[in-house]
Amino acid sequence: MRKVKLLIAVLVCSVMMMGVGYAWWSDSITMATTAKTGDLDVDFVKGEVRDKSGKNIVEGEVKKLYTKPDYIYCELDKLYPGAEVIVDVTVKNTGDLPVKLKSITFSDKNTGSWDLDSQIDCELVGSYDTLGVNEEKTYKVRVTVEENANDFYQSKTANFNIHFNWEQWNKTN
Repeated sequence: MRKVKLLIAVLVCSVMMMGVGYAWWSDSITMATTAKTGDLDVDFVKGEVRDKSGKNIVEGEVKKLYTKPDYIYCELDKLYPGAEVIVDVTVKNTGDLPVKLKSITFSDKNTGSWDLDSQIDCELVGSYDTLGVNEEKTYKVRVTVEENANDFYQSKTANFNIHFNWEQWNKTN
């Protein structure tokens, strides 16, 4: 019986020593890191208006065309049924992330009391490309007047904003 008690005592001591040994040999590491987020920023550089043949539009037909940080403002007159003009919009990625053109929207079309906005269509000509950091690109926006616009719309001015909506571009999207 004495040998059994001695054997149990040795076993208990061995198990306790294993626990102490494990505690002495375990370790943990704490690491502090800093994550910096990128900046998504695309600016309009310039805008030009030309007719569908490629000629620059004369001054009387473009009342205003200017760039703002977030949109291009267009004010066009001397349009007629079936008229088509191209607005060349040059943008530059001034952020530090590559971006992709997600969509183009048009707002505040024809804020006057007449309804020419129902007679004008605006659309992007080409593809919704990506734009690398510090890259500059010119997009073409086609503005057309419906063929069936009646005489009520004569001598009216079309004014609208062109908004380019960007998203961060990753190789996965």
